[in-house]
Amino acid sequence: MHMRKFSTMAAATLLGVGASVSGAAVAQQAPAASPAQQAEMQSVIKEYREVSSELQGIRKKAVAENPDITEQQETFRNRVVSEMKSEGYDVESKRESIKEMGTELRGEDVADERRKELIGKLRAEQQEMRQAQQKVMQKPEIQAKAEELNDATLEAMREQNPKTDDLLARMKELRGELQAMAPAQGGGQ
Repeated sequence: MHMRKFSTMAAATLLGVGASVSGAAVAQQAPAASPAQQAEMQSVIKEYREVSSELQGIRKKAVAENPDITEQQETFRNRVVSEMKSEGYDVESKRESIKEMGTELRGEDVADERRKELIGKLRAEQQEMRQAQQKVMQKPEIQAKAEELNDATLEAMREQNPKTDDLLARMKELRGELQAMAPAQGGGQ
């Protein structure tokens, strides 16, 4: 189960969707939290991001030193995109739309109303892409390929840095803490 969840997150990353915890989003979901609870949550989010960043660094180095993994990633990415297309989802068009909205959002002269509109549209596009990807990831043959890629990547990461398993375990703990905090603070996820 954990490996499948990790594989889905890996696939999301490969497709450029991303799967991270947003401190602002979690904080916005918990307006009734006390300042102490919010500070604790922000501390956990900060550590989560640090662990995530360290793992991403290890992964990046491991992949850079293992061209076969890069090839596996590209093959997997192409397979997922192809499957999404066969399900009727236009990956390239949606990516371009997300990119354009992101570029516009970073502009200095975006009116507040337009910014809110763009954020809403951007979130909707990202959610739609995640749903299309999740649908494809339910296919047994895609899950098998994701597991192969995940196993190869994790092995390379372990060779790159022996702390990999400890960091993954800590990330899982922190994710659990965040999930436990959100409902307790009225945010529910």
